[in-house]
Amino acid sequence: MTTRISGQTAYATELRGWLTARLAIYLARPESSIDHDTPLAHYGMDSVWALSLCGDLEEEKDLIVDPTLVWDHPTVTDIVAHLAPRPPAARAGDGQSRHPRGPASARAGKPAPRRAGGPVPEHRGGPHDAR
Repeated sequence: MTTRISGQTAYATELRGWLTARLAIYLARPESSIDHDTPLAHYGMDSVWALSLCGDLEEEKDLIVDPTLVWDHPTVTDIVAHLAPRPPAARAGDGQSRHPRGPASARAGKPAPRRAGGPVPEHRGGPHDAR
């Protein structure tokens, strides 16, 4: 139990630092000026940056999050509390793709990203899908 808690604490600390650094870039502010308990909208976080943050979490932290992450969890503290408690095995998801051609990571030869919160939405097709 102690190992799991200390692992969660280390992951939470690392994630908080990463989020703070990333947000400082998006918001063009020094990292030290970002209060972890202030809503990100207060700093001018908009939907474009929020979606970019979700993409960065997928690419750099191997987590897939809902696009509403920043609105559902409006502070750095809230985001970390939402993402950090899940042990690595729980973040890994069920390994089953809902995409008709399999997980994007498998199609690209990369391991599947971990999913944080909620089921994977079903693929509904789009203008770029082959018919």
